[in-house]
Amino acid sequence: LGGWSRWNALRMLSTGSRVLISLQKAYKLLLHMAQAPGLRIHAASGEAQDQFAHLSKEERDQWRENREKEKEKEKDQIRTKLENALHNEELTIAVDLSFGEGDYDRGRSSLSKQLCYCYSYMKDYEKPPSFHLTSYTAEVQQHLSKRGSDKWIIHRHQEDIRTVFKDRLQDLIFLSPDSPNVLETIEPGKIYVIGGIVDRTVQKGMSLTKWEKQATASGEVKRAGDEVIRSARLPINEYVSRDVQGRGHVLNINVVFHVLVEFTRTRDWKQTLTEAFDKLYPIRTARSKREKSSPSSTTDTSVL
Repeated sequence: LGGWSRWNALRMLSTGSRVLISLQKAYKLLLHMAQAPGLRIHAASGEAQDQFAHLSKEERDQWRENREKEKEKEKDQIRTKLENALHNEELTIAVDLSFGEGDYDRGRSSLSKQLCYCYSYMKDYEKPPSFHLTSYTAEVQQHLSKRGSDKWIIHRHQEDIRTVFKDRLQDLIFLSPDSPNVLETIEPGKIYVIGGIVDRTVQKGMSLTKWEKQATASGEVKRAGDEVIRSARLPINEYVSRDVQGRGHVLNINVVFHVLVEFTRTRDWKQTLTEAFDKLYPIRTARSKREKSSPSSTTDTSVL
């Protein structure tokens, strides 16, 4: 969440707000603000405010000046970290934005927000990944630039995913919930591709089918029976209960992004996925825990 989002979230929840939102949305928003990776909410104590009130004008000015220097130092540190991430060979993540071609209006707001979350997370990671946006066309740029994407310290490419990485096609691993292959680990030097699509209807095989058609058209398939592309799915079925998974374990872009980065740190799928769902899907996990602890809950959790 950026500063603008945090401010408006708090404004909506304030006593004098005229903006009406449901209790469920308010609860979800507060949980997300409190639990999103790297997000910190600071509340000045009454004692601290009293101490500041008793400072002289010169002392207050000095305090503000020191605080501004601290902020500038933090910004420089983040910028250096993100610039180093451009060349991070341990983890490379690319989001393929070609799915919105010709129909970008649909879901573009959600897509933009999810990409903003990804970049926001990068600022808080100890070692951010090398982050690429492919098919970053003028149409996509026009919308994303409203959220400051032109200033993001990442790789942006107008070309499609295969053109950008034409010399490393063997390193591309396309992530799809429909892949028959389970992603067992993350390998340095590989490029993990996420489909830049907000699929509200959960169309089975949408991303995988498109990527396979692209590979076939480009002549990458040499012999009959060859695997068209190298694909994989996150091991969600193996480590996350069905009642928490949601719609066929289809995850938001920022969730997949976060899981990949965190796994490089923990090297433990169960820990990574459990923590990710707790932080980024708090409503799902809270509901699941309530249902499991309820005496009237059934033993069958295969149906949502």
